[in-house]
Amino acid sequence: MQAGAAFVVHGRSGQRDGSDLGSDQATTAPVHGTPYRGDIDGLRAISVIAVIIYHLFPTRFPAGGLGVDIFFVISGYLIGGIVLASVAARRFTFGDFYLRRLRRIAPAFVVMIIATTLVSTIPLYPQELASFATSALAALACVGNIFFYFTSDYFAADSATLPLLHTWSLGVEEQFYLVFPFLPLLIAHSRWKRWLVPIMTATALLSLAVSIAYVRTNAAAAFYLLPSRWWELMVGVLASQMRGDWLTSRPLTRMASAAAGLGLIAASLLLVRPEHGFPGLVVVPACLGAALVLITGQGTSTMVHRALSVFLARYIGLASYSLYLWHWPVIVLYRQHRLIGKLLIRDAVIVLIVTAILGFASWKFIEGPFRGKMAPRRLGAWCGGLIAIAALLQVGILATSGLPERFSPTVLAIASAGGSPDRCQSPRRTAFSPIKAALATSTRSHVSRGNRASPIGCWWETAMHR
Repeated sequence: MQAGAAFVVHGRSGQRDGSDLGSDQATTAPVHGTPYRGDIDGLRAISVIAVIIYHLFPTRFPAGGLGVDIFFVISGYLIGGIVLASVAARRFTFGDFYLRRLRRIAPAFVVMIIATTLVSTIPLYPQELASFATSALAALACVGNIFFYFTSDYFAADSATLPLLHTWSLGVEEQFYLVFPFLPLLIAHSRWKRWLVPIMTATALLSLAVSIAYVRTNAAAAFYLLPSRWWELMVGVLASQMRGDWLTSRPLTRMASAAAGLGLIAASLLLVRPEHGFPGLVVVPACLGAALVLITGQGTSTMVHRALSVFLARYIGLASYSLYLWHWPVIVLYRQHRLIGKLLIRDAVIVLIVTAILGFASWKFIEGPFRGKMAPRRLGAWCGGLIAIAALLQVGILATSGLPERFSPTVLAIASAGGSPDRCQSPRRTAFSPIKAALATSTRSHVSRGNRASPIGCWWETAMHR
């Protein structure tokens, strides 16, 4: 990629990339139509497995949260490539773009929120349930990350009692989708078009500088907010504009570059620790590694890309979005049910089985139909109905102050005072099933906005749990 050169667009015909981008093939030169790339799903599989293992065993795999950063790079690569291709072909429309995002993201996401809401009415105290409802409304409004940023310093519960905390990453992506298309639209067909790539590079570097500064001064902002995460998505966008075919005549160089990229990811997952300052500079190797794998996978594949494309990796990668959506609520609510903070091996096996069942079912029966050929009007009606149901559930919870009638007056008094009785009756008898004393005492810590010493967010905060 040469500074000052016109940007290169890569249309992806038939690309089952998880973003439903298959039909957006650009028609202007230079365009590189590429078939479905299994290695991208393999990279997704690595990312989601890293996140899930980290949440199951945070002290043993403290860098697993980097899987989210790899997801950001992949999203930037796919979305950036298709937006720039459409803009270059003068075929980009906001209606089509956001309809695709709605089709891809909303159905499985909203169903997860509805199901998690219903299950959360069993173990959560009224105040916790009301806070959950507020976080659900924020997530539905695409500002979940902003909500957790502003509430993390006074929220009464830690990450182990926040079933929707993982939606912060979706908030970042959704906000990126709202902002990013304006950049090429304003520049691509102006006299500044030759400077589009340098301008995008400059925004990425500025965002990285913001992230590095915020790690020292406002760690919560560095973790949750788009300005400090923009650069990770832009790494993917810029990777989509780098032509990998220049390596075609250099197979050894291509192979070495792909292996180096995978090595950077592996080294980061093994060596990065929360105390190194997250996200900031410690995330750069993993993001660059992901970009290298994506770039070198264009055109002729290497042994690395073929390894990433094995059936099991592709299968997990295809369902990675649904697996990500379900794994954290399952972990949180399982802990609440069992009154535990640290998962044992048998607990982890149960959580993995439930997550796999829900995740693959969601991918097959929710993602699949909605990402198919459902008419836009029907899609809008379904998504609107699901969102309305999810929102009404939260409004009902907030209107009743967290459904306190589930508990006896004694339990409510003890919960309001911050204590926990030794034993109570079940909610069906107007009391609460065994109180979460063990969980509360073993996992009570929360994120402090601007706290330089505290790890931020569900990934790094959970690493402190014992």
